[in-house]
Amino acid sequence: MKKILNPLFMMLLVVGMASCGGKEKVEPEPGPVGPEAGDVEVTISTAEITTDAAKLEFSSSDKMNIFAKKMGRVDAPNIVDDVVATLDGSKWTMSPAVRLNPEGQKTAFIYAVAPYDPDYKDIANIPVDLNKQVDLMYSGSSVAASVKQSAVKLNMKHALSLLSFNIVPVNYSGAGKVTQISISGEIFYAKGTMDGSTGQVKPTSTGKVDAKVDATLTNGGWKQNIPGVWSMPFNTKTGTVDIDVTVDGKVYSAIIPEAEVKQGWQYIFRLAITDNGMEFDPTKTETISLNQTTDDAQEFEGYGKVALTANGSWLNSPEIAGDGVFGTVTTPSGSKSYTGHEKVEGIKSGDVVTVEAWNSDGFSLPTLDGIETIDVSDFE
Repeated sequence: MKKILNPLFMMLLVVGMASCGGKEKVEPEPGPVGPEAGDVEVTISTAEITTDAAKLEFSSSDKMNIFAKKMGRVDAPNIVDDVVATLDGSKWTMSPAVRLNPEGQKTAFIYAVAPYDPDYKDIANIPVDLNKQVDLMYSGSSVAASVKQSAVKLNMKHALSLLSFNIVPVNYSGAGKVTQISISGEIFYAKGTMDGSTGQVKPTSTGKVDAKVDATLTNGGWKQNIPGVWSMPFNTKTGTVDIDVTVDGKVYSAIIPEAEVKQGWQYIFRLAITDNGMEFDPTKTETISLNQTTDDAQEFEGYGKVALTANGSWLNSPEIAGDGVFGTVTTPSGSKSYTGHEKVEGIKSGDVVTVEAWNSDGFSLPTLDGIETIDVSDFE
């Protein structure tokens, strides 16, 4: 039997086929990629910072670099790059977010460095530049986050040491405005690198470090807010470290006394300053916690001043008697630490050589050669 097709139906079928074949199928534009089903966002918190003179806790708007690794190694790939954690006052928020998924990346290994710096790209090689004078902190060994336990707590530690200087005016007549402390020396390193997983700091180059200060000398020294300089560890048994302090626009120089500066500690040095010079009392140096932000009133006893007027190109400085004597020798060309009787050269007739010392109970001169006059009116 022959099948008879309806002509009208055939015409509509042909038109429909032509319509479908005449245009390409339009795919929808892709939208933003959002969290996948089952994603878990990693969150962080920080414990109280227990050793720090400048920061006992993080404050609102503080930021940290976060390194979220796929494995528990510093050289492992990042889950996401350039993560910044910001504290909003009560909690840390990471951007971009670090997400885990039971069907994909199930764990994250978190490292942190504070404060945030866009130059921190490699947790194992964090640049250290002491001229930035920041309290560099690190989280140490990685802290694991998982799909089931996505909240982690970071215990931040201090990578540097703090050198604090309590400067006490003694017979100082100026306003006492301190504006800068500079540290330098053959064993003082200004730059290095830090492994954020261990906190180990590797010095790379020596140099001068300038720390801005806004303080005014006060009788007995500062009781709080003592100016300080962040430093890498050093040991003055292996070389010298120099300090320059700018007071009322004049630079006072001295050599830091014997100290073995270790990571994560504060070292408080006490100094006396006069119109002529500045010097450490090495017996007053202390190693203290970074938590300590105050100091007791300081007294410097046994002050003695001898002013010698030269009648030639040299003279002998006096020998100061006493236990634990320290002080300065000042000539027209500058001031230096008193180290005992010595021949002072590079002067001319009429120049005054001033020796100031503490813990003194008398003095003697081996010879009067080169001396025109001796003034002991201020020798107590």
